[in-house]
Amino acid sequence: MAEEKAPSKISGWIKALFTSVFGLVSGAALMYLTPLVNNVIKPGKPVPNFAQQASGLTVTFNNRSTGGTHGWWDFGDGSALEPYEPEKDTITHTYPRSGNYNVKLSLQNLLGEESERAVAVNIVDGAGTSASLPTIEAFVVQKLSGDNAPATFKIISSVKNAKLIAWELGDEKITTETTPSPERFVTLNEPGYYNLRLVAFNGDQHTEKSQQVFVGMGDNTKPTATLKVTYDGMQVEQKPDRQMIVLDWDPKQQGATCHVSRELALAPGWTIADVKYEAPSKDLVHGLKLEVTPDRTRVRATAEMLKPKTMLTGKSLPPPHCGVRLDLMLVRRSGPVSRAGDPVAFELTTPGSTMLPLPGPPAGLEVQAKRIALEIRDGTQLIWNSPGLPNAAVMAVKNRPMRVTALEQSGQLRVDIVDAAKNVIPVSRPN
Repeated sequence: MAEEKAPSKISGWIKALFTSVFGLVSGAALMYLTPLVNNVIKPGKPVPNFAQQASGLTVTFNNRSTGGTHGWWDFGDGSALEPYEPEKDTITHTYPRSGNYNVKLSLQNLLGEESERAVAVNIVDGAGTSASLPTIEAFVVQKLSGDNAPATFKIISSVKNAKLIAWELGDEKITTETTPSPERFVTLNEPGYYNLRLVAFNGDQHTEKSQQVFVGMGDNTKPTATLKVTYDGMQVEQKPDRQMIVLDWDPKQQGATCHVSRELALAPGWTIADVKYEAPSKDLVHGLKLEVTPDRTRVRATAEMLKPKTMLTGKSLPPPHCGVRLDLMLVRRSGPVSRAGDPVAFELTTPGSTMLPLPGPPAGLEVQAKRIALEIRDGTQLIWNSPGLPNAAVMAVKNRPMRVTALEQSGQLRVDIVDAAKNVIPVSRPN
């Protein structure tokens, strides 16, 4: 019996010894294998990193990130988020205008660990200049009266891309306007050479054009007329503007689409004259509608946003958004105001008829009424300066009684002078 039990006891000792040795080996293996799994198999936390180079409004971002498998680029201007692609070394983006933007790159690795980096980027339009150069497309000086003083000149001009216009019209005084006037009149009452100059400004950029004119010695014994027109109305200011409406996905929405709506309100006093828009990609939104409110102070965008493919991965990603770029023409009315046009001076034909051009209203004025004032001198003596225009008014011109009548005709003022002794009214007024 004893001989039969011995092999069993020896077998049990061998089994126990083998189990102990296996346990020791397994423990050692696991002790060395755990750091191996952590350092080799488990990925490191993503490290977002990028550099940027700007050329005007377009910026190239160089991807220098590590450890990220997916994520988003947020360029900070309200445009749609761009998916991060680790195999792409660069990505470009064009901004709507100059300014400071906060660019953010958000990354996740395979285990869902997140990290992000945000950098402030300053964008300057015009390849390093704060504003583009304005242009003067036309600058034409026309002589309207004779060669001698007083001499009236008409200036026809066309200016583009200017926020401020400055005029120097021979009197060493500078006048400015924000809305370029296509026509200006200048009357020079003294003989000499004059430099008529126009300067257009846009930020720190400017351009100019000028022309020299000569006025000869006038005869101060001749009768002259000075015409002044005052316009009453509303001052109208127009300006283009570019805005962005940002449409955001509702985080509570679990479906494949999400109805989005956002409204943009203007600054007080401004209204919308016209609006155009740049639609986002059809992969982002469907059925985009843009509506201007009845008072034209706000614009509303509505659409159906589509769930991006990246949201179908089950990863915890920020809700997407996209931007709708608006090109607006804004209008602001103020007033009522009164604005005087440029005065016009002419020598009068005696007896006879003289046509004086009526200066148009200043640029940007919505005219409701106008007042015409006429001043007539016989040499240095003032003979007419009453309210309204003369209608067969008798006055002494060159020591002779004359009938003077002034009447507006086709954008001009016709002044007729006839001998009062003939008792003829040269111009009949409409009833």
